[in-house]
Amino acid sequence: MATHVGLTGIPVRPGSVPRPALPPPTYLRSYWRARSGDTARASGLSELWEVDVSIESAYLVHSQVIRIGEVPLTAGDEPRLRAAFRPLFAGKQCFREHRPAFVDDYDYDFTRFPFPAKPFLRHLGPLAFDTGRLLFLGDAFDRMAIAETLAGERERAGPTFGFDPTLADQRMNHLFFEARRPLFLRATNVPVPGERSVVTADGRCFVHIYPSGYLVLHVALAFTEPALQDAATLYDAIRETRFWRPGGTWQWRSRLGNGSLGEQVEWLRRAVYGSLWSSRPANLREGEWHSALKVLTWEEMYDLATTLRFRIQRTLSAGSQPELEWDDGRWHEYRGEYWSEMATTDQGLVRFFLPTYNATTARNRFWEMQGLHEFVLLKNQIYDDYTAYLRREIDRLKKYRLNIGAKLTEEDVRRVTVYDPAIPRYLLALDEHIQHAPPAARRIYSFLSDELGFGRRRERLKALAGEWEAEAAQWEHPAMVLWRRLLAPLSSLLGK
Repeated sequence: MATHVGLTGIPVRPGSVPRPALPPPTYLRSYWRARSGDTARASGLSELWEVDVSIESAYLVHSQVIRIGEVPLTAGDEPRLRAAFRPLFAGKQCFREHRPAFVDDYDYDFTRFPFPAKPFLRHLGPLAFDTGRLLFLGDAFDRMAIAETLAGERERAGPTFGFDPTLADQRMNHLFFEARRPLFLRATNVPVPGERSVVTADGRCFVHIYPSGYLVLHVALAFTEPALQDAATLYDAIRETRFWRPGGTWQWRSRLGNGSLGEQVEWLRRAVYGSLWSSRPANLREGEWHSALKVLTWEEMYDLATTLRFRIQRTLSAGSQPELEWDDGRWHEYRGEYWSEMATTDQGLVRFFLPTYNATTARNRFWEMQGLHEFVLLKNQIYDDYTAYLRREIDRLKKYRLNIGAKLTEEDVRRVTVYDPAIPRYLLALDEHIQHAPPAARRIYSFLSDELGFGRRRERLKALAGEWEAEAAQWEHPAMVLWRRLLAPLSSLLGK
């Protein structure tokens, strides 16, 4: 089973300590100071009232990226792929070809088409492209325009994050199909003698299928009141959801059966794999699990993180900025009504909200962040896969060059080269997608890509492209000329 990684292995840079140096923030842990009449009415507090510091709600998402092809855009070449799914991964117009599977969250009626019975995932139903899941795209009109453009119902929508209508290959868009029905989960604790078990968490498992050749699993869990009594009980609840570690006591049930959370996830993966392939493909690779936590709380962020045993590495203010005021001989930091803070920790990503946030608004903001989180995780996996693949091929080509006795011809190079211009074009498309995102989304993306190590992966691939060119210099003319003509696009697209 894949191991879990939060943000471990990423050093904290000198000078990046989250707390500002001057003046030192002193939070009123058990108090909230209303900054305006609207805030006071919204929170029901006057100038300085003691409030409950219990956690209002907590929501946790575990995510895993799964590679299903040796490199991007090759999953459709797998011979064990079932026929119903082959057009999904092999067709450059995959979304238009699956137009009846569109479900729009606004007022456009795609249901006039008969919903297809295939492709079908066992226990999860047929696949769908649901614009309501694309919260990171923002406006519902934009999502509807994307669906209409993909379906051929309008000429062209403008480019936005995740979608470029000028791409000839629709697989290069950051859009996904998913199971029509998520897998619903419910957890109960093991009661002490004489007491009844209680529900401690409800959840859903989502399966996102990217036609470029990747799956993303999300295990999304909402903790109930018994798990939210205080920070200590939340810590115990989070430990129960780490199914990659032994020792969980909660019982989980779904339509797949009753068992531990780890068993539920494994049953889900088997159902998906059995639906996609006749037998497990050799190139399938399950990535590490990454976690993101949403907390609505009055509690001070660093105190709560200490109780949850999270080591905060870096923070990003995602809502109204805090204000500093001098009172009683010391500085106090007061958070605005819509204060929200994002933090990277050694256990994963955490988003803190004040309970003054509307629950629906906080949920949508969290899933917008999670959409960007998924985008960065997917890019990291794509760069890792392509780097590993090129490394293997460079070593193979070196052996070929050193072992062959005759002079190499252009036909030899064409026969052994692994360069595919579609792959660097896909890498470029991923970079261009984020350029069309709103400024707030680009700010969060920059924060996440820095903390999750995307920059290091990009530099590693650029260095490998240089090594590939150095290998080309060892080949005799005209083979070297052909190599340079093939490799020049790769270097330029990577920003050399």
